[in-house]
Amino acid sequence: QQNKKLSEKIEENDKKIKDLSEKVEDKDAKIKDLSEKAEEKDKKIKDFSEKLDEKDKKIENIFEKLNEKNQQFEEFKTDSLNKMKDLELQLKTEKENNLTKMSKTNNQINLNTKMQNMQIAVNFVNKFCIATNQQGQCQKIIEDVKN
Repeated sequence: QQNKKLSEKIEENDKKIKDLSEKVEDKDAKIKDLSEKAEEKDKKIKDFSEKLDEKDKKIENIFEKLNEKNQQFEEFKTDSLNKMKDLELQLKTEKENNLTKMSKTNNQINLNTKMQNMQIAVNFVNKFCIATNQQGQCQKIIEDVKN
């Protein structure tokens, strides 16, 4: 009878071992499934990380280009300001030169006008002297006017 009890106990233990083995196999299958899912997640994270790195590089390139454009704009702005200052100086110089030329021209016009007026006076005196028969005296007046 003791053998029978021991046999039953052994059978029970074998059944428990079998049940536990099945549970271990189930757990191993779940672990394997979870490991595969974790690997998939790791791959997705890696892919996402690579895409983020690419985006970061693109953003960095955009900022580099922006900095280049800003530098070009600053250079253009500086050049433009310098050109404007040069033009302003050139215009000021031209204005001064034109004013000097205008002054000289006005002086010449005034001188020409005076000369014309003097010639008109001389012609008038000549005609007057001829008309009044006083040419000798008129010559003296004309010489005085010319001087």
